[in-house]
Amino acid sequence: MEIQRMTRIEDPEDIVPNDLRAEAQSLEQAGEEWEAWLAAAYNEEGITILWLPAVGRAGIAWGSDAEWTEADSAQDALARFLGEDDKEMVN
Repeated sequence: MEIQRMTRIEDPEDIVPNDLRAEAQSLEQAGEEWEAWLAAAYNEEGITILWLPAVGRAGIAWGSDAEWTEADSAQDALARFLGEDDKEMVN
């Protein structure tokens, strides 16, 4: 799948997957650092990524509940989710 662009999501309320939105809201209230991104794929539903830099983990959702993996960045999480460059999801 070719990713056309990644767009930063600034407000937790704008995160569509319920589980990732709830996690981002909790982190926001606790003053924890988080980043959320929407990766748009050609002719496909977007992939939502919630990256937690303090712990090096990310939740990735594409039409269902999130899967979680270790990740160095949101881009790394997306590559793991898509299996690019022989990367794999790591629980």
